[in-house]
Amino acid sequence: IESAQRKVEGRNFDIRKQLLEYDDVSNDQRKVLYGQRNEVLEEADSGPLVANLRDAAITDFVRTYVPAESMELGLSNYIKSSIGDMQSTDSGLSTFGGEVRVVSEAMERADEEGLILIDELARGTNPEEGYAISKAIVKYLKDKPAISLITTHYDNVADMDGVQHLQVIGLSELNLDDLTEEIKYGDGMTIINKYMNYRLRVVDKSTPIPKDAINIARIMGLKREILESAEEIMGLSSRA
Repeated sequence: IESAQRKVEGRNFDIRKQLLEYDDVSNDQRKVLYGQRNEVLEEADSGPLVANLRDAAITDFVRTYVPAESMELGLSNYIKSSIGDMQSTDSGLSTFGGEVRVVSEAMERADEEGLILIDELARGTNPEEGYAISKAIVKYLKDKPAISLITTHYDNVADMDGVQHLQVIGLSELNLDDLTEEIKYGDGMTIINKYMNYRLRVVDKSTPIPKDAINIARIMGLKREILESAEEIMGLSSRA
């Protein structure tokens, strides 16, 4: 009995030791997280701080989760990203103004090897100027050594040589009549989200422009006369 008791106590000691080590790691993590939180709360203009935290997180993710045995990482110079709302009420910058500030910093480094990520470029300004600025930036970046990944809802931004154009598959592979019928017996948005395909496919200049917005509006019950008018405005043929 005495021998068995010693074994049990020894095992329990090892368990307690591991728990204490785990607690130490958790406390260190808490210190880092609370420290970052306090920096954000105490900063007068948190925009640049949040941008730096995001860039650091993306860099750490790439360096941590890409197996070194399978590739050579050549984008170590920098990662610049414009993602989310860059509006800063403290400095008086609009969403578009804040975005331009971040994008301008990326353009300054475009002649170096690196990675530039821009999400929904120029969405915070009027569409005509937003389209022109988006296309001009794509044109500027296409021959630079930096690798650039830009998402946009503007049409024909990538219709130039030297730019790979990808589109979301969306609802293009579905029978919309069947989808409309299914929505009659369930929640429309839940069903659409179930079938929406966010995978990307490579397209060229001749690929038709996706009409997911009009299709979604149609199956969600927007008046037919409004949809037909929208299609006429877009120069599309009306659906029978």
